Amino acid sequence: AEKLVEYVGAAGDAQQPVVRLKSPPELAAAFAEAGEPLAIADGQRPATEDALVAALQCALDHSVRTGHPLFLNQLYSQADPAGVLGDWLAAAANTNVHTYEVAPVFTMMEAEVLSKAARTVGGRYAEEHDGLLVPGGSIANMYGMQLARHRADPEARRRGALGGPRLVAFTSEHSHYSYKKAAALLGLGTDNLVAVPADEKGAMVTEALDRAMEEAKAGGGVPFFVGATAGTTVRGGYDDFEGVADVCSKHGAWMHIDGAWGGAGAAHP
Repeated sequence: AEKLVEYVGAAGDAQQPVVRLKSPPELAAAFAEAGEPLAIADGQRPATEDALVAALQCALDHSVRTGHPLFLNQLYSQADPAGVLGDWLAAAANTNVHTYEVAPVFTMMEAEVLSKAARTVGGRYAEEHDGLLVPGGSIANMYGMQLARHRADPEARRRGALGGPRLVAFTSEHSHYSYKKAAALLGLGTDNLVAVPADEKGAMVTEALDRAMEEAKAGGGVPFFVGATAGTTVRGGYDDFEGVADVCSKHGAWMHIDGAWGGAGAAHP
């Protein structure tokens, strides 16, 4: 614990390199020299406490220092110390938020975080909302698509995709690839995910979205889901949410917003 506290406290030390990058063989050799090889041998005896501490130090020494002033990643930066403390708390408590009985404190924490997020977004969300915290944006997009499918075709959970309507989803050509993964994993098929053109600012063209949905209907498809984006990963583009919402309302489609990259902008309108 002392080593970890020291590491977090010195995260912004500019005298340290951003990373001591080594090749995989060199990295394996460093751990072997520390006394705890990365390779897990058959019949290997449990590591001693001293060996674990040495391995911990080796891991810290050869990891990227994300708190360094010169760590300039496009998606994330250093961890907030309060967030690190929260991770340590969750790891030490070692529970799961699947029932209130096994995680009363964390269940209430989740509910309060969701409530604050809903009030930050505002509108009807501040009055009524539901949700859960998920590991990341990819699975959040898949959950959103699954909710939309259940709304459009509730019998799919019993019947499966075969024999139901041909559901068609839409998203910007600049959206995250997780939408395509979701279409594949949910059995919709990537052919039923339409990439809508974006404008010069990276926003989905709402007129093109409307035309694409009309074309899908003409071909026997059922437009059921539109995945909008708050901050595309490459250009940082924001879709026209009100315009997209109008098109969704016209066609009876579910509107989802991927806010993994820029959703926090809702806190600073």
